Amino acid sequence: FKSEFQKMNKDGNVGVNYVNILWMLLRLRQACNHPHLARASLVSPSASLPPADMLAARSLTPEERPRL
Repeated sequence: FKSEFQKMNKDGNVGVNYVNILWMLLRLRQACNHPHLARASLVSPSASLPPADMLAARSLTPEERPRL
């Protein structure tokens, strides 16, 4: 997709081909939202965190949590 966009940009056809660009962005978004990319985190979201970090995260106050 990047090379196609760069070619359109170089040729000055970005404005003319905006539908194709939106289609490419849609495909990239669909690829990034694929469930297989999140499978490991769905199985055990805390599996990659050390126990000490989990304990520290649980001890945060509600005011501190948004700052993470």
